[in-house]
Parts: sequence; structure tokens; C-alpha cells
Amino acid sequence: MNNMDIDIESVKKSIEILKPNNALYEIRILLGSGKRKQTISGYFKGTDGLEEAFKKVDLRRANVFYTLNEINEGCYSREQHERFVQIDDTTSDSDIVAYRWFLVDIDPKRNSGISSTNEELEAAKTSAARVKEYLANMGFKKPIEALSGNGCHLLYSIDMVNNSDNEQLIKQCLYALDMTFSNDQVDIDKSVFNPSRVSKLYGSIARKGADTKERPHRLSQILKVPEKIRATERAALEKLAATLPQEEPKSANQKIRKNEFNVQDWLSSHRVGVARVNTTSDGAVKYVLEECPFNSSHKAPDSMVIVQPSGAVGFRCLHNSCMGHTWQDLRLMFEPDAYDDDFAEREKRIENGWQVHKQYMITRKTDDEEEVKKNLPVLQAISSYDLQQKDFPDTYYAVIGMIPEGETVIAAPPKTGKSWLMLDMCLKVANGEKFLGFETNKSDTLYLALEDGDKFEQERLNIVCQGDAPKNFHFVFNDVMHLNEGFLLQLDALLTQIPNTKLVVIDTLNFIQYHPAKGESAYNCDYRTGKDLKAYAESKGIAIVVVTHTTKMIHAEDEMMNVSGTNGVTGAADSVIVLSKEHRTDADAKMFITGRKVRQSMHEIRFNDKTCLWEYTGVAEIGDKDQREREEKEKEYFSSQIRNVVLNIANTCEGSWKGRAGNLMEKALEFNIGLKESNKQVGGFMSRMQGMFMAVDGVRVEKIDNGNAPKFWKIYPPIDLEEVNDGFIQIGEKG
Repeated sequence: MNNMDIDIESVKKSIEILKPNNALYEIRILLGSGKRKQTISGYFKGTDGLEEAFKKVDLRRANVFYTLNEINEGCYSREQHERFVQIDDTTSDSDIVAYRWFLVDIDPKRNSGISSTNEELEAAKTSAARVKEYLANMGFKKPIEALSGNGCHLLYSIDMVNNSDNEQLIKQCLYALDMTFSNDQVDIDKSVFNPSRVSKLYGSIARKGADTKERPHRLSQILKVPEKIRATERAALEKLAATLPQEEPKSANQKIRKNEFNVQDWLSSHRVGVARVNTTSDGAVKYVLEECPFNSSHKAPDSMVIVQPSGAVGFRCLHNSCMGHTWQDLRLMFEPDAYDDDFAEREKRIENGWQVHKQYMITRKTDDEEEVKKNLPVLQAISSYDLQQKDFPDTYYAVIGMIPEGETVIAAPPKTGKSWLMLDMCLKVANGEKFLGFETNKSDTLYLALEDGDKFEQERLNIVCQGDAPKNFHFVFNDVMHLNEGFLLQLDALLTQIPNTKLVVIDTLNFIQYHPAKGESAYNCDYRTGKDLKAYAESKGIAIVVVTHTTKMIHAEDEMMNVSGTNGVTGAADSVIVLSKEHRTDADAKMFITGRKVRQSMHEIRFNDKTCLWEYTGVAEIGDKDQREREEKEKEYFSSQIRNVVLNIANTCEGSWKGRAGNLMEKALEFNIGLKESNKQVGGFMSRMQGMFMAVDGVRVEKIDNGNAPKFWKIYPPIDLEEVNDGFIQIGEKG
């Protein structure tokens, strides 16, 4: 840095990169602010005259900018030719011949008029990396990467004439990036689309607010330049602009009322998880999804649904494999006929239904009740005695006491070995061998391994089979339709080819479950899926097992609540099995079994990583382990005389009391409280119950380490728990 308060060598290098071949550019210097703001301008070619020109300007309070795009050569003849002049006649949009750079300006969110902190700048760098990767997947060439001083710049070379269409295209691209990447930490500047836009001159100081240690003035600089700068084609910009949310398609007769379609309700009804909701400065609402519906490995914040104030809706996933998916694709995933149903026709059906209902109500009031009754469904009653006399075939069990005829739901966390479990179950039933200690009925088995391919399953078979696999164990890997598309017809046709099949495993449920009908709740859709699978299985006398995941939030009080989806998933099931682990890497797991055709039980199983088989290790106690531990801890706390000693100390001390376990036992004698515990047991109790002292009695107890010597305990007078926020302190919480 020299006495001009600018790094002139960095400036020259930047100009050589950004304005090659002696291209004309304007440098604009802004001094002061408000009414005292001054504009100093100069037109230059090359860098020969720059240093002398800068020496004549006081830059101590200045911010320096340059024009991004190609200027009409006529501007070079203005008064500020190769020098700086205080003047208002600067480059306007009409002076620009062509767009040469597409600028993405990522700026940290903060109060106006101040510089960014280092942490805020790091947030901008993180966002810049994500934008760069996203645009590379869109077909953009490598950008120049720079620091503006407070944020980050990505400069993409482009070659487009200056006209209204191209200006609109640049604007749409910036708005599309803003929709995707602006959040509570950074903003994508949407205002840099106009042709005569100026940007920070790299090599100059970015000055906003006071220059402090926390929010310093920084040098703007180019960080990285591609080996060869290549222009991004217009098609890539058009692809980016096309990601802006669009109005829902309407047919000629459709009359969609404003706010008729609620995106938030739609996401909820179709169980599309939302991680967070952001509202942009323009009033657009961005629903950041927990995971991409098209690829569950794409986690938040990489996929989102965006709703513009106009009602236009868009879907975005930042990963290349999902780049082409739109909001319409997302709707069609759950509602295959979403855009086939004409609104007017739907209104007509509703009106016809209403007319039929009115006619029925009128008919009810006539004397011709017998005629009305003929058209009503007939309800049949059976006496309890006759019901007792009826003969029913015995219920079939593929795995006795676990997998009955009908539908069974098996739920487990992702990647915890449930597919190994299903493979082993199919093998054991096919061979008529015990499965996890449960007897099986030998039969043909069918495994729809829809998450894996044939090569992968072959490798698994070779690991778990001792010799040749049974010929009565069959696989399906692909081309499975959803229930509303004809899955049961597919399955029925297949079972005619392998008629001795009594166990069918579908791994996983989401590949075949119903798409919700219009207006149908998620619960009803889930229940309809289970009900139809159950009805089909019972009609064939077979057991159908559907595999699904457990929720991320664990409900220790009710294993059934851990099954992903609504209660409708398990509502129709004849049997439900839930696998759980304390930690994902644990070999041990618990298997909870319940249902209308099985006895409720809890079992302990262990995954053998050498054989890749689950092994039965015993019966587990059903109950909430954490709850039992809490109850035992509370019982110990309330029954202990040590608690009484501590409370007496807390109520009588001034300021605080400090002492070792032995001193606490001495205080017990003062209060006529007999303690049978040793010093070590007293210390252990104090360690375990620190949180309980505060949560129950409002007494703060501190443990003070004393090296290898016995620890000190510091006890404070009690506080009024009513003044503590409800729920801030939990029973059993550590202090």
C-alpha cells in the first residue's frame, strides 16, 4: 500500500484481467455521503496513466468502483479523458454497448453503513462456494473469484449485446439466485443487472462505517482467476432464469381463485419435511426441505420450494442430478393427475353431487320410503351365538408369533441393517428354519429389494448363504408401480407364476404406497395403503411385509410413534415391528413386536458383522429405560438424608458455604441429621444430584476440582423457582 491509500499494483493487475485489449472503462470515486457526496470520474484505456491520476485524488475517505461492461468508444472523449474530474456526467445504460460480465455479489446481512465481521465474511465465502458449484452444474464456465472487502464476488465472462431482453435475462438470473441462496446470513444482490453497473475496484479499500477491530475496512482483491477465461453461453443463463417460480398451469376453462392452493398445506399433507421457512425482502416464501424428494441423500439446505408474492411456485435442488426437476415434477410425483383435471369439470362434478344429495333429501320426505330403501346399501347383523358357530381357517403365520397373514410393518432407522434382516427372514422361511428364535412355516418367498440392484443382492446372498441359495426364494428389483398405478395387479400376475409364495417383503414402502388423492389427508392415504395391502394379502392367504424407516425424533414412551409417517401407516397393520438402537454404530438393538394377531413383546438382538446376520440374544423388558432411570434417581434424591443436610446448609449460610464431603458430614451432626454414608458415597451423591438440587429445591451446588485431593463443594442459598422460566431446568439435568 502506498501513500495514495490504494494498492496500485493490484489495481493494474485487476484491470489487465477484466479489461483486456485496451478496452475502455470508467473508474468512479465516491467521496462522503448524503448532500456532501462527491462523484469523481475518469475514463481510461490500459493502465499507463492510472498511477499518476490516482496521485491527484485524496482517497482517504473514498470508495472506488469501475464499470463492468463494454462502453461506447465515444465516452473516451469526455472531459475526464485519462484523468479524474469531479463531474456528474458518468456512464449511463445507453452508453453500454455489450454485457461482458455477469456479477454475483454475495453480501453478508448486517446493519446498513457498517463493514462486515470476519464471521460474516466467512458466511459469504461459504455461500459463494455453493453458488459456484450450483452454476457449474448449470453449465456456467469458471468464474473469477474476488473479495469485495465485505463480501464475495463471482464474475462470469459473458458476451451479450445491451438490449432490454438481455437486461431482463440478467435480472431474472439474479432473482433466481436470490431465491435459492439468500438466507438469514447473506443476500445475493439483485440490483446489479443494469448495463452501466459499477463494481468495487479490486485493489482499493472498502470503507463502510468506522474502521474497528471487529468490523475492519478491508482491501478488495481478486483471489482466483481461471487459466483461460471462457465466456458462459446464453443458454446457461436462460437455464438459470427458467428456475424462477412459475404460475401454476391452467387450462382454458380453469378459474383458479387467488390463494386456493396452499403450498404449506400441500407439503404437510404429502409428508414433505420442511427444515425451516424463510421470507425474502421481496415477500417470497422459501420452504427449505429436510431432504430432496427426488433424492433423499440431498439434505437441507440443498432443496427448497419457493412461493413468490404473485403465487408463482418453484422447486429447486442444488445437486446436478436433480437440476432439471421443477415444481410441476414434484406435484406430479404425489399427484399424477394434478394437471389433467379441469377445474370447471371438477366444479361440475361437485355440483352434480350436490344435486343428487338434494334429490335424496327430498325423496326421504316422500311417502315412497320402500323405493328409497331399495337403493340403500344393506347392513347385515349376526348374533354372537352364530358368530361362535362359524368355521374359519387357521391364521397363517410365515414367522409364528411375528409375521401373520395380512400386512406387517417393519420400521428401523436408515442404514442400521434392516435389509440384512429381511434377506435373512426370506431365507429362513424358504428353508423352514428358525428366524431369531421364532419358528417358521416353510414356503416360497418373494423379496422386492427396490433400493438395491441384483449385483448388490448377489453379494449379500454369497455372504449369508452356506452354499447354494434356495430355489424357492425369489427377487424383484425394478419396474414396480405405485398402488394407484396398478401395483396389486402386477403382484397378482407375478404370484400366478410362483403360486406357492406365502411371504412377500416390500423394501421399502415408499416405492409402492398410494399418492394422496386431491384433498385427501396424509393419514387417510397411509391408512388406505395399509388397508388395501392387508385386504389383498388376506384374500390370498399370504403375509405381506412392508419395510419403512423410523422418525428422526425418538419417542421413548411409545415405540409405535417412531414409525415414519402418520398413524395410518400402522393403523391397518396386523403386526408392527420396530427396531431401535441407542447409537447407530451399536451392534445391539431392541425389537418391539405388537399387533392384533401377535402378542406384544420386546426382544434383544445383535448384528454379527462377521456373518452379517442378526442373532437373538434374549427377551427385553418393555418400558421406558430413561423414565425408569429418572424415577429411580428421584426416589434416591427424595429419600436421602444428604439432601436434608444440603438444604439446611443452603437455608442458613450467608452468601455461600464451601467444604469437602467430610465437612458436610460434620454439618450433619450440627443439624442432628445422622448420615450412614462414607465420604466417598457423599461425594458420589453430590455429583449425581447437582441438577436435582437446582431443579427441585432451587439450590445451586458447585463442584470445585482440587487436583488429586478431595473435591470441594460450594452451596448457595435457594432461589425462588417460580421466577425461573418454566421448562428451563429439567429434573435430572446436570448442573
